[in-house]
Amino acid sequence: MAHPRRDFWLRAAAVLLLRGVPACALDRDQYFYSDIFTPFFSAEPAAGGKTLFKTRRPGSAAGQEFVEPKPENTTRVFVVGGSIANVFLSVRREPEVRLDRVLARAFPGRSFEVIDCGMSGYDSYRESLVLEEVLARRPDAVIVMTGNNEAYGEGQVNRLLRGVFRGLSRSAAFRALRGRFIRKLAAHGPRMPDNSQLARARWLEAFEGNLRGMARAAKSAGIPIVLCALPVNFQDIPPEGELPLDDIDFLRGFEALARADVPAALAHLRRHARAAPQEPFGRYYAAKSWEALGGYKQARASYWAALERDRLVRCSPSANNVIRRVAREEGAALADIEAAFLSAAPRGLLGREMFLDDVHWHLECNRLADRAVLSALLALAQEGWTGLGPRDAWNAAAIKAAESFCAADRVRLDPELRRQIDEKRLLYAVGAVLDSRALRASRGGPRRFSERALAFFDMILSGDKETVLRLGRRKDSLSGKLEANIWSEQRARDFEAAWPEVLMHAGESLRRRRLYREAVSLFDQALALAPALRRARVFRAAAFGALRRKQRALADLEPLASDAGLPEARFFFDEMARPGKL
Repeated sequence: MAHPRRDFWLRAAAVLLLRGVPACALDRDQYFYSDIFTPFFSAEPAAGGKTLFKTRRPGSAAGQEFVEPKPENTTRVFVVGGSIANVFLSVRREPEVRLDRVLARAFPGRSFEVIDCGMSGYDSYRESLVLEEVLARRPDAVIVMTGNNEAYGEGQVNRLLRGVFRGLSRSAAFRALRGRFIRKLAAHGPRMPDNSQLARARWLEAFEGNLRGMARAAKSAGIPIVLCALPVNFQDIPPEGELPLDDIDFLRGFEALARADVPAALAHLRRHARAAPQEPFGRYYAAKSWEALGGYKQARASYWAALERDRLVRCSPSANNVIRRVAREEGAALADIEAAFLSAAPRGLLGREMFLDDVHWHLECNRLADRAVLSALLALAQEGWTGLGPRDAWNAAAIKAAESFCAADRVRLDPELRRQIDEKRLLYAVGAVLDSRALRASRGGPRRFSERALAFFDMILSGDKETVLRLGRRKDSLSGKLEANIWSEQRARDFEAAWPEVLMHAGESLRRRRLYREAVSLFDQALALAPALRRARVFRAAAFGALRRKQRALADLEPLASDAGLPEARFFFDEMARPGKL
């Protein structure tokens, strides 16, 4: 019996191959679709009749190499995953926290090699292909960090490409044909995944299948595997997409929260959630309301509910539960990094103090991940794994010292480091505005705020207001940095046109922090460059209203109040036009 989804992709392949293709393609297209056909490691002769292996795939971590046969008294561990694997094994800032050095601290007298095979943006299917090559190198153990990139991965597309072209990859003609197909796929532009219950169920099913496949492949090869439950920043990074401002209960609740009227905000947002059970933003801002009231347990539950409905897939509670279940059922070890982070987090909420963005924790938090992985490796040793050396040679004091070295109270961010982190977040904020414009160009719709961009501005404002206030002076330097990055160089072509919207987003981030005068200044800068930027005019009016400049606000709002694409304008106009309001 034919499988409908498989037939869909085969029909799509046939149609796209017969059509014309663009004249050029981005390196990113090669990265996402073509590189799965090239070996992950290169091999060359080394001294003493040995073979030197190096990671060779574009985007792989630099300097990762090893020799075969393996040196005596050495344990070799490979880490497979997305970019979080690169973060975990980074030697920047705190090189002594890298896993191989922590293991050497715990088990002196034994050598450890930890090979970073992390690939930024890789989904679980492509990670499973990397794992195939890793297992062929006969490591002592493999650590898998997956679950954050399923929305990027085009897993069904890559599975199709692998199945159709794998056996033909040695033919130059078919390699050219494959390249045409891939370029055509990439030409379709940015796509957002569906966040329906059915779509998420299918994603979890595919994710679980890939994960079980990896666990079983390792078991079949006789190689221990550690699956990692991953933490994410659910407190400060909102769901992907735009606020549902057409829903009056959401709008009233959202603006009540902006005015610090928390009980009213929670009441409206609860009504919104009942009416729109799959909408994530109501849950997210309900969590903010609970947090403001000191209800941290309720806040975490609401943040997690938003995460489960987010269409930009991160390691949600349900994904981590899949990882835990697969580890238990397939006989894999579990490194519960999420639990380690939750135990160390202020009030049990994972946010800016531990994360740079939505999924990448600060390098200083590698200690927490090290401790979880060390616990998993110790559990393997209890079951007979010899990778930590003979148990009768273990030094209990050294193991305890290594665990103490990885304690949560050693995680510190000094002022200069915070400044560097905020510089990265500023680039991310600008990039999020550019992403929002690209998505809007591809699918249409009103020009609403990028909540992701606002989140990065807000994280900066939590420590350094001046960085946002001086944004207008940073235009040229920010443009240059975006153009120099492969992930943002294409978007940077839109930078000049997007700059007024960047200023508008900075203004709105200030307004939401009730810094109304500063917000007006940024809105003014945006409107001076783009007078037709109506949303900047609407929210500048909201800031004027909060400053008790009602007539000035109404003058901005009245021409826009009848615009169906600006429900906020009608809302603010009606609120301010009522006697005694604002």
